[in-house]
Amino acid sequence: MDSRINTDLIHEYMTKNGLCKKTFCKRCGISISTYDKVIKQQENLNIIALFKIARAMNLYIKDLFVE
Repeated sequence: MDSRINTDLIHEYMTKNGLCKKTFCKRCGISISTYDKVIKQQENLNIIALFKIARAMNLYIKDLFVE
């Protein structure tokens, strides 16, 4: 069973906080292309990006995954 990234959680956070993609990426310290890889759930995603997103959203990295 593959774990997948909960992109809905990311979108909800952005909406709740009134963040556009560019502002969210800046807050996380990631590039827009890395954000796009996360949202598209591409295989060549750097795990560090997920740690940065989780930290910016005040979550544990495990909270970004769904089963």
